[in-house]
Amino acid sequence: MKSSTQTPAHISSPSQWLNIGWLILAIGLFFVHPLAGVGGLSIYAYKYLEVYCWRYEFYDNHVTEVKGVFSVTRETVNYFRIKSVMMEEPFWMRIFGLSIVSATTSEQYKPVFKFYGTENGQGLLEVMQEVAMESRKDMGIRDLDVFNSY
Repeated sequence: MKSSTQTPAHISSPSQWLNIGWLILAIGLFFVHPLAGVGGLSIYAYKYLEVYCWRYEFYDNHVTEVKGVFSVTRETVNYFRIKSVMMEEPFWMRIFGLSIVSATTSEQYKPVFKFYGTENGQGLLEVMQEVAMESRKDMGIRDLDVFNSY
């Protein structure tokens, strides 16, 4: 996994619509007290920066989530480790055409990989399923879950 030397095939980011609640709160706090409004606006500014610095980098054999304003974390999942993919559409996200795509993985440190605020959730869902299947097929990997039954 040489994500630092490879160039991503595609880069995606969550939508800034995720911060609409913080913006409404900041505007509402201005009516309570101007200092409270400034505090709410500073929280909104940080949340805006947080989403601005959050991105998903899609490479040929893995996907990397880069997240953080001051301290940055990079979490990588290989496509062949993706077991299943699910899409959620909460009511307030559906208003703006957004969704959450969750991928269950066999990674030790990232068992669930969530793509928040995606604009084309159905397209991402289909691409992730297809790429995971092709990657497993090319590498000759079979998925085998072992359960402890009594």
